[in-house]
Amino acid sequence: MEKESTQEDRKVMKKRKIEEKKENQETKVLEIAETFADPTYDVTFKMLFGSDKNKDVLISLLNSLLDFKGAKQIVDVTINSSDLNVEGISDIKGAVDVLCTTKSNQKIAVEMQRKYKDYFLPRSQEYMSKIIAGQVKEGEGQQYDTAVMDTYILAIEKENIFRGKYMLKDKGIFEVTVVPMVVETQEEIPGNKMHWKFFELPKFIKAYKSTEIDKTNSLKEQWLDFLIKCSKQADIPDNIDEIIKKGYNIMKVANWMFCVLLKAIKRLLLECKGNIKIIFYHVPKS
Repeated sequence: MEKESTQEDRKVMKKRKIEEKKENQETKVLEIAETFADPTYDVTFKMLFGSDKNKDVLISLLNSLLDFKGAKQIVDVTINSSDLNVEGISDIKGAVDVLCTTKSNQKIAVEMQRKYKDYFLPRSQEYMSKIIAGQVKEGEGQQYDTAVMDTYILAIEKENIFRGKYMLKDKGIFEVTVVPMVVETQEEIPGNKMHWKFFELPKFIKAYKSTEIDKTNSLKEQWLDFLIKCSKQADIPDNIDEIIKKGYNIMKVANWMFCVLLKAIKRLLLECKGNIKIIFYHVPKS
């Protein structure tokens, strides 16, 4: 009887070990310590770039990624402005809608997106058309030339967008600028209001794999490097622009209010479909 019981116990233990091994293989582990969060998640992306408290961070990112200089340089932003009729348009939870004012007092609409879907490129065209259509109010049909703002969709992706049937001839470029073109003359349509800018972070990593990004690089390169490396850093790098350092400080998990941290965890669980373990621990300062 004792021998049968021992054999049964072994079977139970063996089954338990197999189940634990399978669970460990299938489950991602997110370790949250006194370090930096990944700014490419929905909640952290909006925390960094979708808050009125961090307007200077958002302005720096937009001016650098969209190459805005001189009269077109952005000097002020309104996040989720009522002047941008985008409600119910986008099913991309990571989107941030921004009404920008330039040095020349021009109004520019920007929608920032960072959630890849298989149908992302076709849908981005629908988003653009609806954003522009929403800028023209009832009775302003004759004022399209003035009522419609220059409108940009800025997409920053951790996955490659241009792949499969959407593959470009140059497979290595990480920055893609799209505008409506006249095929015969290969020039942008005069009076064009529609602009798309895509950044594929995996291709940026490949292009700069042997380069250490620091102050000598452009702000564009520093921002892209920040988005990729932020959550992997133990400390804020010294030789980077001050505005990038501010981005790191915002992403410091230790500086978050507890309610914000809980919200971040909830969003991470949703994004990972519950297939994630959250481990809190303290890293003592050396």
